Amino acid sequence: MTPDQLLEYTDKVTKPVLARKYLLRLPPSDPEGTELLSTLSNNQQSLETFRAHLALLDCLDVTDVYSPIDCLNSSALGPECFNLFDNYATLTKDQVILSNKYLDTWVDEPYIQENMSFLKMALKANVDPDLWNRCYEEHLSAPVECQTGPLMLYLVLHRLQNCSESTLNLLLIKVRNLNIKDHAGEDIDHIVRLVNTAVALLKSSSNEDRNYITHDFSKDLLHLFQTTSVPAFNLVFADIETTKQVEADSIGSPVVV
Repeated sequence: MTPDQLLEYTDKVTKPVLARKYLLRLPPSDPEGTELLSTLSNNQQSLETFRAHLALLDCLDVTDVYSPIDCLNSSALGPECFNLFDNYATLTKDQVILSNKYLDTWVDEPYIQENMSFLKMALKANVDPDLWNRCYEEHLSAPVECQTGPLMLYLVLHRLQNCSESTLNLLLIKVRNLNIKDHAGEDIDHIVRLVNTAVALLKSSSNEDRNYITHDFSKDLLHLFQTTSVPAFNLVFADIETTKQVEADSIGSPVVV
């Protein structure tokens, strides 16, 4: 890039693409969870917007996480390659640090290091300061050469995803208590976005010891879509529930969906 092109590009990187109220942020500490679902849903939409922004900036290449076989002695890579946006829930911080170490040690193309720096700058412009500061403190514990944008992105995504058990239980309650008539215009698309966000987080937080998607969760969702003020719409899901319950009864299961 020429100096003028670099200045123009840096200006694009450091300008927020997200409006202030849609900056990536932790849900507020509220025992009632009043804004829990809306904050999580906003974060999901904001992440999609931010990822598209990185694609326009041509920075998405540094969101890949590599698996070096012997980083200190060889440039060989293992077969697995992950993407931070898609796989952050199953990645560890050490995997991201090792990938960064590999790029610093074995990759000579200067644009890679530049893009890692640009990613960090773009993140700072689109992350709520409180969340940024919490992640930045942890980011400083990594080796200096690994204190890059990919590590910061991982820490941000991990904090957004790593909810406590009490928060996840509260999230379940909030989904079960949703009532479509309570939402302006009874916007079904908005309700679907809320539910999809909740389901994605509950699934990613589940493990062999605890599955947050319980056997009756699908039945709860069928009940949810019977809470509109349009009887014909409600009837569609009531009929589905009846059919599925008949199927479930035939095999001795609570519900089949």
